[in-house]
Amino acid sequence: MLRPILLVLLSLAPVLLPAQKPNIWTPEQARAWQAKQGWRVGSDFLPSTAINQLEMWQAETFDPVTIDRELGWAAGIGMSVMRVYLHDLAWKTDPAGFKNRMDRFLGIADRHGIKILFTILDDCWNPEPQVGRQPEPRPGVHNSGWVRSPHIDIHNDSTRWNELKPYVQDVLTTFKKDRRIYMWDLYNEPGNSGYGMSSLPLLRKMFEWAWEVRPSQPLTAGVWYFEHPELNDFQIKSSDVISFHDYSDTTSLHDMIQILQSSGRPLVCTEYMARTNGSRFETHLPVFKRLGITAINWGLVSGKSNTIFPWGSPEGTPEPVLWFHDVFRKDGTPFSPLETDVIKYLTGKTPPNGEMDISVADKPAPSTGKTLYVHNRAPLQPEAFLKLPAGAVHPRGWLLEAMTRQKNGLNGHLEEISAWLQKDKNAWLSPTGEGEWGWEEVPYWLKGYLSLAIAMKNDSMLREAKVWIDGALGSQRPDGNFGPIFTDSRDVEDFWPKMIMLYCLQTWYEHTSDARVIDLMKRFFRYQLAYPEDKFLDQYWQKMRGGDNLTSVLWLYNRTGEPWLLDLAGKIHRKTADWTGDQPHDKAALLSKNLPEWWDTLPDWHNVNVAQAFREPAVFYELSGEKRHLDATYRDFNSIRDHFGQVPGGMFGADEDARPGYDDPRQAVETCGMVEQMNSDEQLLRITGDVFWADHAEQVAFNTYPAALMPDMRSLRYLTSPNMVLCDDQNHAPGIQNKGPFLMMNPFSSRCCQHNHGQGWPYFCENLWMATPDNGAAAVLFAESEVNMKVGNGTEIRFEETGHYPFDETLRFVLHTGKKVQFPFYMRIPAWAAGAQVWVNGERINVQPVTGKFLKINRKWSDGDAVTLRLPMKIGVNTWEKNHRSVSVNYGPLTFSLKIEEYYRRKASDETATGDSKWQKSADR
Repeated sequence: MLRPILLVLLSLAPVLLPAQKPNIWTPEQARAWQAKQGWRVGSDFLPSTAINQLEMWQAETFDPVTIDRELGWAAGIGMSVMRVYLHDLAWKTDPAGFKNRMDRFLGIADRHGIKILFTILDDCWNPEPQVGRQPEPRPGVHNSGWVRSPHIDIHNDSTRWNELKPYVQDVLTTFKKDRRIYMWDLYNEPGNSGYGMSSLPLLRKMFEWAWEVRPSQPLTAGVWYFEHPELNDFQIKSSDVISFHDYSDTTSLHDMIQILQSSGRPLVCTEYMARTNGSRFETHLPVFKRLGITAINWGLVSGKSNTIFPWGSPEGTPEPVLWFHDVFRKDGTPFSPLETDVIKYLTGKTPPNGEMDISVADKPAPSTGKTLYVHNRAPLQPEAFLKLPAGAVHPRGWLLEAMTRQKNGLNGHLEEISAWLQKDKNAWLSPTGEGEWGWEEVPYWLKGYLSLAIAMKNDSMLREAKVWIDGALGSQRPDGNFGPIFTDSRDVEDFWPKMIMLYCLQTWYEHTSDARVIDLMKRFFRYQLAYPEDKFLDQYWQKMRGGDNLTSVLWLYNRTGEPWLLDLAGKIHRKTADWTGDQPHDKAALLSKNLPEWWDTLPDWHNVNVAQAFREPAVFYELSGEKRHLDATYRDFNSIRDHFGQVPGGMFGADEDARPGYDDPRQAVETCGMVEQMNSDEQLLRITGDVFWADHAEQVAFNTYPAALMPDMRSLRYLTSPNMVLCDDQNHAPGIQNKGPFLMMNPFSSRCCQHNHGQGWPYFCENLWMATPDNGAAAVLFAESEVNMKVGNGTEIRFEETGHYPFDETLRFVLHTGKKVQFPFYMRIPAWAAGAQVWVNGERINVQPVTGKFLKINRKWSDGDAVTLRLPMKIGVNTWEKNHRSVSVNYGPLTFSLKIEEYYRRKASDETATGDSKWQKSADR
């Protein structure tokens, strides 16, 4: 109970037994008893309302209601034996009442199908037990109130040992034939608390007294510490059944078992399971079952014993992320559902899983018939994953907290602050498209705001979003054009802001099935198809970002199937900047501008353009089917990172443009670039099925994006770098490209990021789950969430995903369905997660997951089925060779940051705002 076992070889030589003739079962009798009992699993039990044995058994604090409730939880997961400590002072104070309470306890346990292993003496913890009111727990201190039995004065005075004999023999005699008792542990950890060999004579007396009574149940005293071989030998030679403690890993466990099995007697492990020592249910319990060794772990319910804290924990220790002992919280919820699933499965409480087809897959299987969700129509290339409609996925856990802060922060209230979002004379609310504030800001903001409102089921936000959606839908003119119109001196129209609004309209349609969206998009795309090609997309922003327009055209084609939309798709690709790398290489021109030869591998090096436009060739690949287009997107991704992306967090140094020679590990990236990169990753995951894009989306989401926002999400930075120790309103050019206060946390950070940042978490949430072409479900990005979707033959199901990923390594997926349904379930195995493990309803699967691929489980699923995924996180170091050999330290998907002292200075927002910031007159600056 106190410390791990030091394993040495037992001699198992003859030892001096007591004067009383031993009355020990033969090995054959012990094995016959074991055959009748079968394999059992249980816990050392102390009700959560008791700090020690005395508080459990004294009349004033005996708590049958709590005992009944907590033993019910144990029985519910298949536990059928409990080890329970008695105390000599509880008997001495009130022998009849004490035995009556034991009988009541046995009755409660029996109603739950649980047998009891009583422990009579104990050498552990506080040496001076006192009857009456027991002390309150010392916060954070492991087992602060546990007491020895007997008192140290009696233990150290052999002339007083006969005071214990009536207690021992009265209890044994009263219950010697009680079928509800599993066995008797006469003495827990003799020699502990520094007693050493001085406990051996008392242990001999305990066996003498027990042999005089000779109960019908077996007698034992558990081996726990092999520092005193004579003590260990006596325990083993005197016990009917060999019991032992082991809090070490499975290597130590196997060594211990191998030694003890030489006795020829059944084994019972009466203490194990210390999570931080590597002793866990999922590692140890399968070993115990395979060898038929009854397994009793320390602790059932977290309570006054404080055994969720490790041995030696100092006072005031906060609740550990990984509990040391105990299975349940006080409300009956398990600390780890994986553990209770394993226990239920191994004890037979969970029905056998039945037939399962488990395999490793590069991506989901293609469709062989009708799919349940919108998919790529012919002649488009089939997508690996199918996007679920907006509103299918809802956040929980830390993601819900982040999105709640976003709702309460800048994005959720920007319409009250930003000048571009004021409704008076706003061009986005005008039927003719005339007015003010009509460029990218409204759709940038609405993109995240609407998705946030849908995911959060927030009616007031949805009403606000509908004002802007109705405005856009009501602005369409007879020629098909809609929204504000901006043209340059050449009469070239700027379609860029409308590309963003199309995202918003698609989200609205997915949530509402509003037919007006389809009508507007068809008429607008007819307008674009007829637009003169020599002027189409012939401006900087729209030319670079035409891939967004292309994505929306394919979205509509998959819903209407009208062939002319593919003609428009080809036109958009032709007129978009060439991200395929097909443009001719002009070495002389590059040298004349002092640019490196690789400079024209991308058409532009603006950080946001790269983050969102590099995906355009892959989107066009869906139409062309030419692998060179798909390869071009991978090449573009790698190109900027090869020269400017040797930094942790998934992004690259381009503040605002990537510049030759500026590859310092302190180079920054725009917040817009972060959220657009996440959006690109999520789309590319659907197109390709490549785990790489999911891994990268998480890398940006977990490490770079949060650093750009204040924790309350009421302000943000325009530029953020990996090694940012200064966040001020000063000009840091030319090291940072932009001149001005671009490192400052400010609600009025440059207007693009101020409006665009909101898409980050809602789009991430929306893409946590995806449908598959074979009518399955796929968990592709990881965060606590729930999803409602159709699978198999159209059955509606709900998955709950729990676990504190990425802050710990275990995820659990629980299915809720009204009827059994056959479908494949896919789980991503990140590239960093070597040695991943999967359990289905507590059963460890026999297929080893492969990093960088998906694990596919195809079976007939039932309500309550649970899949647990463990992704081992390890410390790793990356050296960024091209970034001046900088080094970063990773833990699974996370990159560590060094905590530094913080100093805050408050300034008025308008005092430090960038030049393009504008706010409403009523805004509090």
